[in-house]
Amino acid sequence: MRSIFSLTCVALLASCAQFPEVDQVTSQDIGDATYPDLIPVKEMAEPGPGYLDENSASNLEGRLNGLNRRADELRNRPIE
Repeated sequence: MRSIFSLTCVALLASCAQFPEVDQVTSQDIGDATYPDLIPVKEMAEPGPGYLDENSASNLEGRLNGLNRRADELRNRPIE
C-alpha cells in the first residue's frame, strides 16, 4: 500500500514538469510551407527501374562472404 502511495506521488510530481511550447521550437517557415503535390496512387505503385545487373550475383556473394567472415571473427573473439 505504501509503495502505491509513493508511486502515485512520484507520478503527480512528474506531471507538474514544465515543457517548452511547440510554437517556440518550430520556425515561422514551417507554418508558411506549402503542401506537396498529390499524385495518383497508380503512379506510386508502379515498379521502378531494376537495380540488378550482370555483376549483382558476384557482388552479393562477395558481400555475403565478408559478412560471414566478420560474423566468425565476432563469434571467436574472447569476451573480456
